[in-house]
Amino acid sequence: MEFPFDVCRALRPGNDGIAIIRSKDCNTREVCEIIDAMGNASAKAQGLRAVITTAVRFFSSADTALYIKIEGKRVVGILKTGYRKLFYSDEMGRISEITPLCLLDFYVHETLQRSGHGKELYTKMLQVSGVQPNKIAIDRPSPKLISFMRKHYGLCDYIPQNNNFVIFREYFRVISI
Repeated sequence: MEFPFDVCRALRPGNDGIAIIRSKDCNTREVCEIIDAMGNASAKAQGLRAVITTAVRFFSSADTALYIKIEGKRVVGILKTGYRKLFYSDEMGRISEITPLCLLDFYVHETLQRSGHGKELYTKMLQVSGVQPNKIAIDRPSPKLISFMRKHYGLCDYIPQNNNFVIFREYFRVISI
């Protein structure tokens, strides 16, 4: 997605083309415009009734991070994370409370999917957060995201939860990657 300003100047990505913005960072008009536009595109692509990633919500949340992939003069994808307290129900119906890192939004522009940008964003998030793929809860994952997790991380087995988060069974196992 292209913008009428220099996205590299506004976001200051690293050599890998990924900028990381934290909710406590200073926001600018350009950064807010990028977040709102990409959030709208993500909601539309997922068929959501409401936009889940907006600049106002992002900057008012205490512990979120937004990874933004830039290629040339355009923004190609976003990945938003944050820690959330979740109630988890296991196979036996026992409920426990956990506070995992959660994947809250993940979007790569439709014309650029299956080009490695999503994997780059996810890999960067794993490196920066120091969390293994099996330790991340995913908020309302699309079928495409479930396929992505299966393809790249071998994660596909989960117990459906009332809160619509997916926590893979491997969350409770130690695995080495």
